This record gives sequence, structure tokens and C-alpha cells, in this order.
Amino acid sequence: MKKKDIQNDNPLRGNQALRLWNHQNVADWTVARYLAEAWPDTGLRRRVLNDPMLARATVAEVVRNTAALDAFVSQCRQIPECGARQQARIRQALLCVTPPQADEANDGILAQNCCTPDGIRRLRIEPETKEALLRKWAFVLGNTLWDIQLFELTALDLRPEEDLVYRTIILASIQRILRERGPTHPVFMREAPLPQHQITPVSMRRVAEVTGIPRETVRRHVQVLKLRGFIEEHPDGGVYAPNSLRILVSAGLMDNGLQSILTAVNSLIDMGVLVNDDGKLSRASSGQSATQ
Repeated sequence: MKKKDIQNDNPLRGNQALRLWNHQNVADWTVARYLAEAWPDTGLRRRVLNDPMLARATVAEVVRNTAALDAFVSQCRQIPECGARQQARIRQALLCVTPPQADEANDGILAQNCCTPDGIRRLRIEPETKEALLRKWAFVLGNTLWDIQLFELTALDLRPEEDLVYRTIILASIQRILRERGPTHPVFMREAPLPQHQITPVSMRRVAEVTGIPRETVRRHVQVLKLRGFIEEHPDGGVYAPNSLRILVSAGLMDNGLQSILTAVNSLIDMGVLVNDDGKLSRASSGQSATQ
């Protein structure tokens, strides 16, 4: 496969890569409108996009759960010219819509009583406390993000822009495989490198679009990262980070990041900014989940 084919097969536009579409913004859209407006360069054929099946179904109906998504994508096979690759592109675009429960919980609105299907409680944002203690929780959040980034830059001995390029390459090259696998799939277990054929390489042009860094500057950062052994050139073109998880784990980044986030969550719980569905505090700790 040519390098150009690899780059064009990536369904992510520059300002849409590495982020999810908010369910509340597109829930009422038809799938046809969502694919046409949110993913105009996905590579879907015009005949597929104009099929009545996509115009009848709404995004909310299709992404309500995994079974619904699987069933809809399978039905798309009935659309003329909608082969396996077209189906895969439709699935990938729809996988980038956040679940309704996540959107509502993030907005401080109860999502099915802030519980998962198995009854586990979730935290939500308390709007009044959030407004009243804005400066306090903003400091906690800012300090946490600063601590995580500083620790990473020091541990990997990278400059901020180099680290941003490295992180972008990691996430862009693995997000497809991780979104298409269930949470118990072996790909999520331990830190063994992912098989090369399952990784989607990313071009320097794409990295430049996502980060806003000039392409020539990205090229220089990529050269540094290759010399340091952080990334490699993919046989089909583009670059990828084959041992990224092992590198980040060995440098202590994952443990530090997780602990920093846990500390921040506990602080927000103590403030009353985060509460459970009963409006009560639920202190998180290393041995006790914040959602219990």
C-alpha cells in the first residue's frame, strides 16, 4: 500500500482527531447528516451517504449501546456499494460519539441516577459548588495537569513540543484499534507491544494539523524522536510508536499520572465539587473506588 493511501485512509480531520463528539450536540442528527457534516473526508461513497437507511436512523438510536451499533453497521451492508471498508468507516465515525451517560454526568445532570447498568454509582459535578469554589478547584486542576506534564518532560527528557508530537503520534496510531475492541480484549492487558499490522501509522502532515505546529517543525521533532528510539517509520508509510506503553510505564509516568488524578479527584470530593447521585461525598482512595 502506498504512503498516500495510508494517509488518506485515516478518517480523522485535523481538528477532530483525538477527541470525541459530544452526544448531546449530535444525538438528534440523522446518521446521514452526522457522516456528511462531522466526517466529510471519511471516504464514504456518495451513493452510500445518500441512501435512505442513513437518513432514517438518528445518532442516538445507533450509539445507545454496542449491540445497536453492531446491528446498524451490519444492516449497512445492504446499501449498494457499501462493502467491508465502507462499513468500517461508518463504524469508526460512530464510535467517536461519546455515550449519553458520559455527557450527562460531565454536565452535572443525573444520567440514569449516575449509575452504570450494573448499579455502580458514578460521580457528577455539583453546579452550585463548582461556581462557588471556582478558584479553588481551578487551582487543584491546573496544578495536577502541570505536575503530570512536568514529570513527563523530566522523565523522558523531552521539550514540550517534542512531547506533544510524541503523544499525538501515540494516540493517533492506536485509537482505532482500542475503540474497536471490548474492554476485556487481550489488547488491553499488560504492556506488550501491539502487533505492527494492527497499528495505524500517522503522517507528519496529520500531526501538524492536529497540534497546530508547523509541518517543518514537526519533521524536526520526529527526527529527534526517531533518534531517541521513541518512534519508528512504518513499512506502509508514516510513523508510529511501537513500544510507547512500555516506555511510559518504565519511566513511571502511568503510576504518577494515575496517582495525581486520584489526588485531584479526592480534593474535588472533599470540596463538594464532585458528589454521587445522592449528593453525598464518596471519598476515593488507593484501595477504594470513588464510584462506590
